[in-house]
Amino acid sequence: MSDQRTKARVVVSEFQSASRTKFEAERDFTRAHDQLGRLIDDLIFENEELRKLAQMERAHPVDGPREVIDKMNNLRRKLGLVMP
Repeated sequence: MSDQRTKARVVVSEFQSASRTKFEAERDFTRAHDQLGRLIDDLIFENEELRKLAQMERAHPVDGPREVIDKMNNLRRKLGLVMP
């Protein structure tokens, strides 16, 4: 009987360890998934800003209203294309 109890304790311990490992893996997966989602959102936003800048530069290739030039320069800084 003692041998059966020892085996049962070992099995329960292994089950608990596997359950903990599964929980941690699922948590890590969820965290990585969330980070990937945020990265994709950031890339989409950056792409939209780059498109906006490209459209503004096409409309005013060399010179334009001061407001538009300032807005383009702010976008360039925001996107890291120029240093502040």
